[in-house]
Amino acid sequence: MDKNNNLSVISKIAGRSYKSNKSRNLVAIIAIILTAVMFTTIFTIGFSMIQSMAALGAGVAVGADMQGTLIIIMGIAMVLISGYLIIYNIFQISVGQNIRFYGLLKTLGATRPQIGRILVSQAMKLCLIGIPLGLLIGYAVGALVMPVMLVSLGTAATLSFHPMIFIGSALFSLVTVLLSCANPASIAGKVSPVNAMKYVDSDADSKAHTKRTNRRVSLRSMASDNLKRNKKRTATVVISVALGLMLMNSFYVMQHSYDMDTYVNNFIRSDVMMADAAVNNDYEKYDDSTGGITQDMLAHIAALPDAQQAGAVYYMERTEQINPDVLAKLTAYYDDENGGQNYWVESNEDAYSQYTALKRTGETTVSVYGLDGYTAQMGDIYLGEYDEDKFRTGGYVMALGLANNGDGSVHYAVGDSITINGQVYELMAMMEPVETVWGSVHSDENELGIDYAIYTGSFRQSFPDADAISAFMQTDGAEGRNRLAAALEQAYPDMYVATRLTYEGRFQAQVLAQVIMGYTLGLVMALIGILNFVNSMLTAIIARKREFAMLESVGMTKPQLKKMLVFEGTSYAAISLVVSLILATLVASTVIQESVSTSWAASYSFSLLPFGIIAPVMIVLAVVIPLVCFKSTQKKSLVERLRETE
Repeated sequence: MDKNNNLSVISKIAGRSYKSNKSRNLVAIIAIILTAVMFTTIFTIGFSMIQSMAALGAGVAVGADMQGTLIIIMGIAMVLISGYLIIYNIFQISVGQNIRFYGLLKTLGATRPQIGRILVSQAMKLCLIGIPLGLLIGYAVGALVMPVMLVSLGTAATLSFHPMIFIGSALFSLVTVLLSCANPASIAGKVSPVNAMKYVDSDADSKAHTKRTNRRVSLRSMASDNLKRNKKRTATVVISVALGLMLMNSFYVMQHSYDMDTYVNNFIRSDVMMADAAVNNDYEKYDDSTGGITQDMLAHIAALPDAQQAGAVYYMERTEQINPDVLAKLTAYYDDENGGQNYWVESNEDAYSQYTALKRTGETTVSVYGLDGYTAQMGDIYLGEYDEDKFRTGGYVMALGLANNGDGSVHYAVGDSITINGQVYELMAMMEPVETVWGSVHSDENELGIDYAIYTGSFRQSFPDADAISAFMQTDGAEGRNRLAAALEQAYPDMYVATRLTYEGRFQAQVLAQVIMGYTLGLVMALIGILNFVNSMLTAIIARKREFAMLESVGMTKPQLKKMLVFEGTSYAAISLVVSLILATLVASTVIQESVSTSWAASYSFSLLPFGIIAPVMIVLAVVIPLVCFKSTQKKSLVERLRETE
């Protein structure tokens, strides 16, 4: 037989083998679809984040690129691992199941590369079905998840249709499949016709040992020995299940650690607030010549029946000479090359220009806020003490800043003299205001963020033409809050009106975004693990059906066989749950705790609730799946099963 005819025969036999493995092909297609779905979802969210945030301005684009790219890179790594685990296991099982077939091809003259190409070509046929379906499903999932993920932008999310979403997802899915096929293809190519006939379902590099033992043989010990037959396969199943459970538990711990009251209190400490639309938006510039709340508007707000208490925040920027003591501390802070702030100043063009001029002249642009007795208490004091009676006299000032901005960031001392518009004030305290009071109103001239707050009366005397940037109201109960918010929205449609419920909803949406993304990945990876378990049990039972027939012929009953298989399944589940528990505890107490510790809105709270929910499900599956698989092998009589060679 010439070489071309030889290849033709091999190709035909391989094609028939491919068509005959319908169950294997179905499992493999599902695995490839899941892998492509995860890749496409991650690429869709990453590219949509870049496009949505870049649309808000050039200054946001750099951060968007970094965040979107980080999501894509982390997602690719996770999907590569999970996709590899299941697809590798499927093809490894397929090789073991069809090892005699590959030995037959060797007798027909097939070479090692040819056999490897046969397996790869079969995988490519499966990819032609699985990857396109995965791309479509993944893009749909990404389109659903992406708006929730980007809810914190405060703007409409843009769904990207970038070609790289589909090209990148398809390529990475294909790479995952090829990597997964590499080792099984190598095993299939190395097998000799003689070894193929003697092949057993165990680790290829394991050596047979015969040893005497006094151990009593039981159904449990037989189940344990069966798991040890192919340790790599057992490890693959356990790891794939454990990764999914670990991910779900980690995201649950992270989500459970966030505190809604802490989050809301960081933004608002009144029932209702109203401001110019740009005041609390990082992506819009506030224009004091067109925005603001006039005195007539404030009088109208105060007269509303549901506004039991009302206050306003005023704002102005001006150039001031900085107190020499404050300047010395400030320059020491920004000149410290080990503190990190030196790098920030030098990398920020506006900040560097302001800081250079400040050191040369001793003066710079500062922000001045006007606060009344109501709004002056909307923050946290971290230096000195707030005294409302003294503050109302008009002779005192509070410095505003971040309480947790690093060592050396406090440039003031109680009693410092601060000059604003020719008036000398005594420093009473330092306060970190809530976000709605502070606002996003700084111009580029005050990139260093040197902020002061004086009493409203003093502010209006010094800056009579300045309008208020925001107003805050206290009401009585939910009904009053809703009526007041509705009245403000109707009277001032161009203004931004928010309540505590607004920020509670934003918190829940952001937590929901994490939950959706985390649980989606966790569930898909757990599904991959369960699919691995089902495939492994089904294949092992089919491969051992002649062995089961032999055990029956020497007196082992079907109930005993079923019990042994249930022990195998529950052993898989128990090992997976133990490994998951160890991994989840380790990751939660290190990575998640460290991540949570950097958030101002979270307090680490460990939990294993997902295990309490999933463990019973895993046990049920571990019992049901082996029994269903075993039943499928019992359609033929004992004699027929004993006569089978495969």
